[in-house]
Amino acid sequence: MLGIILGILTFIVVMYFDVQSDYKRLVTNTIEHKRGAIVRAIALLFPFGCFYFPLQSNDFWFILGKVIIVGGMMMAWWWEFFDGWLNTKRGESWRFNGSDDENDAKTDNFLQKYSPSKQAIIKWSLIIVFTIIYIILNKKD
Repeated sequence: MLGIILGILTFIVVMYFDVQSDYKRLVTNTIEHKRGAIVRAIALLFPFGCFYFPLQSNDFWFILGKVIIVGGMMMAWWWEFFDGWLNTKRGESWRFNGSDDENDAKTDNFLQKYSPSKQAIIKWSLIIVFTIIYIILNKKD
Protein backbone atom coordinates (compact mmCIF):
# COMPACT_ATOMS: atom_id res chain seq x y z
CA MET A 1 0.00 0.00 0.00
CA LEU A 2 2.88 2.36 0.77
CA GLY A 3 4.19 1.78 -2.76
CA ILE A 4 0.88 2.81 -4.29
CA ILE A 5 0.75 5.96 -2.16
CA LEU A 6 4.33 6.85 -3.16
CA GLY A 7 3.43 6.11 -6.78
CA ILE A 8 0.43 8.44 -6.68
CA LEU A 9 2.35 11.24 -4.95
CA THR A 10 5.35 11.09 -7.29
CA PHE A 11 3.03 10.79 -10.31
CA ILE A 12 1.33 14.05 -9.26
CA VAL A 13 4.67 15.78 -8.62
CA VAL A 14 5.97 14.81 -12.07
CA MET A 15 2.70 15.99 -13.62
CA TYR A 16 2.94 19.31 -11.74
CA PHE A 17 6.42 20.01 -13.13
CA ASP A 18 5.38 18.91 -16.63
CA VAL A 19 2.35 21.24 -16.57
CA GLN A 20 4.56 24.13 -15.42
CA SER A 21 7.14 23.36 -18.11
CA ASP A 22 4.59 23.10 -20.93
CA TYR A 23 2.81 26.24 -19.75
CA LYS A 24 6.07 28.23 -20.02
CA ARG A 25 6.73 26.74 -23.46
CA LEU A 26 3.24 27.63 -24.71
CA VAL A 27 4.11 31.31 -24.48
CA THR A 28 7.09 30.87 -26.79
CA ASN A 29 5.47 28.09 -28.86
CA THR A 30 8.47 25.82 -28.23
CA ILE A 31 6.77 22.63 -27.06
CA GLU A 32 8.51 19.56 -28.46
CA HIS A 33 6.14 16.65 -27.93
CA LYS A 34 8.63 13.87 -28.72
CA ARG A 35 11.32 15.26 -26.44
CA GLY A 36 8.73 15.89 -23.74
CA ALA A 37 7.47 12.31 -23.99
CA ILE A 38 10.99 10.94 -23.49
CA VAL A 39 11.67 13.18 -20.48
CA ARG A 40 8.24 12.34 -19.03
CA ALA A 41 8.82 8.59 -19.48
CA ILE A 42 12.12 8.80 -17.61
CA ALA A 43 10.59 10.92 -14.84
CA LEU A 44 7.72 8.45 -14.45
CA LEU A 45 9.95 5.38 -13.99
CA PHE A 46 9.84 5.68 -10.19
CA PRO A 47 6.05 5.87 -9.91
CA PHE A 48 5.82 3.08 -12.50
CA GLY A 49 7.96 0.90 -10.25
CA CYS A 50 5.81 1.80 -7.25
CA PHE A 51 2.68 0.64 -9.07
CA TYR A 52 4.37 -2.39 -10.64
CA PHE A 53 5.79 -4.03 -7.51
CA PRO A 54 5.27 -6.35 -5.76
CA LEU A 55 4.75 -9.06 -8.33
CA GLN A 56 2.15 -11.67 -7.55
CA SER A 57 3.65 -14.15 -10.03
CA ASN A 58 6.94 -14.83 -11.80
CA ASP A 59 5.13 -16.06 -14.91
CA PHE A 60 6.38 -14.28 -18.05
CA TRP A 61 2.86 -13.50 -19.29
CA PHE A 62 1.80 -12.12 -15.93
CA ILE A 63 4.86 -9.85 -15.84
CA LEU A 64 4.27 -8.67 -19.41
CA GLY A 65 0.58 -8.13 -18.71
CA LYS A 66 1.32 -6.11 -15.60
CA VAL A 67 3.77 -3.91 -17.52
CA ILE A 68 1.07 -3.21 -20.13
CA ILE A 69 -1.66 -2.61 -17.55
CA VAL A 70 0.44 -0.34 -15.32
CA GLY A 71 1.66 1.63 -18.34
CA GLY A 72 -1.85 1.89 -19.77
CA MET A 73 -3.31 2.96 -16.44
CA MET A 74 -0.68 5.66 -15.97
CA MET A 75 -1.14 6.92 -19.53
CA ALA A 76 -4.93 7.04 -19.14
CA TRP A 77 -4.80 9.00 -15.87
CA TRP A 78 -2.08 11.27 -17.30
CA TRP A 79 -4.04 11.98 -20.48
CA GLU A 80 -7.11 13.13 -18.56
CA PHE A 81 -5.48 15.12 -15.78
CA PHE A 82 -2.42 16.60 -17.51
CA ASP A 83 -4.55 17.96 -20.36
CA GLY A 84 -7.20 19.34 -18.03
CA TRP A 85 -4.71 20.87 -15.61
CA LEU A 86 -2.71 22.56 -18.39
CA ASN A 87 -5.86 23.78 -20.12
CA THR A 88 -7.34 25.36 -17.01
CA LYS A 89 -3.98 26.92 -16.11
CA ARG A 90 -3.95 28.65 -19.47
CA GLY A 91 -7.56 29.83 -19.12
CA GLU A 92 -9.19 27.28 -21.41
CA SER A 93 -11.87 24.71 -20.68
CA TRP A 94 -10.84 21.33 -19.25
CA ARG A 95 -11.52 19.61 -22.62
CA PHE A 96 -9.76 22.17 -24.86
CA ASN A 97 -7.63 20.34 -27.47
CA GLY A 98 -5.64 23.01 -29.19
CA SER A 99 -6.18 24.40 -32.60
CA ASP A 100 -5.13 22.96 -35.93
CA ASP A 101 -1.47 23.84 -35.56
CA GLU A 102 1.27 21.78 -37.14
CA ASN A 103 2.84 21.11 -33.74
CA ASP A 104 -0.33 19.87 -32.01
CA ALA A 105 -0.01 16.71 -29.98
CA LYS A 106 -1.32 13.66 -31.82
CA THR A 107 -3.70 13.05 -28.92
CA ASP A 108 -5.16 16.54 -29.38
CA ASN A 109 -5.64 15.92 -33.09
CA PHE A 110 -7.39 12.63 -32.29
CA LEU A 111 -9.71 14.21 -29.72
CA GLN A 112 -10.63 17.19 -31.91
CA LYS A 113 -12.93 14.86 -33.87
CA TYR A 114 -15.16 14.35 -30.81
CA SER A 115 -17.43 16.45 -28.65
CA PRO A 116 -16.30 17.20 -25.08
CA SER A 117 -18.75 14.62 -23.69
CA LYS A 118 -17.40 11.93 -26.05
CA GLN A 119 -13.85 12.91 -25.12
CA ALA A 120 -14.74 12.37 -21.46
CA ILE A 121 -16.24 8.97 -22.28
CA ILE A 122 -13.09 7.93 -24.18
CA LYS A 123 -10.69 9.03 -21.45
CA TRP A 124 -12.72 7.80 -18.48
CA SER A 125 -13.41 4.46 -20.15
CA LEU A 126 -9.66 3.92 -20.43
CA ILE A 127 -9.10 5.03 -16.84
CA ILE A 128 -11.81 2.71 -15.51
CA VAL A 129 -10.80 -0.34 -17.56
CA PHE A 130 -7.06 -0.10 -16.81
CA THR A 131 -7.61 0.72 -13.13
CA ILE A 132 -10.03 -2.16 -12.58
CA ILE A 133 -7.65 -4.61 -14.27
CA TYR A 134 -4.80 -3.21 -12.17
CA ILE A 135 -6.81 -3.75 -8.98
CA ILE A 136 -7.64 -7.32 -10.04
CA LEU A 137 -3.96 -8.06 -10.82
CA ASN A 138 -2.92 -6.77 -7.39
CA LYS A 139 -5.64 -8.56 -5.47
CA LYS A 140 -4.25 -10.85 -2.83
CA ASP A 141 -5.79 -14.30 -2.68
